Amino acid sequence: MKKLLTLALSTVLCTAAVVAAQDSMKKDDMKKDSGMKSEKTMMATGTVTKIDKDGKMMMMKDKAGKEMTMYWDDTTKVKGEMMEGHMATVHYMMNGDKMMAHSVSMHAGMKHDGMKKSDMKEEKK
Repeated sequence: MKKLLTLALSTVLCTAAVVAAQDSMKKDDMKKDSGMKSEKTMMATGTVTKIDKDGKMMMMKDKAGKEMTMYWDDTTKVKGEMMEGHMATVHYMMNGDKMMAHSVSMHAGMKHDGMKKSDMKEEKK
């Protein structure tokens, strides 16, 4: 009787350990998947150098000359018309190694070095 009780107790403990290990592994897998996406929203401002609307991608260059590739999807809020050569401010999150835009604000009339179009016309005269 003692042996039967010991065997039953060890079976229950082993089963509990296996269930706990599987649950722990499932949580680790979920952390890996969610770890690919940063919850921190970041901001970048720069000149749009290339736009690929079909690929939902744009390249920007900041004041320091660093190039960034931003991606967007159907949930991205866009303010203004996306145009190459114009300034933009992008609020984004990291999704794996991609910068996924949450919002894009195009700066109307701003080109390359931050000068307004009207200022550029006056200089040409």
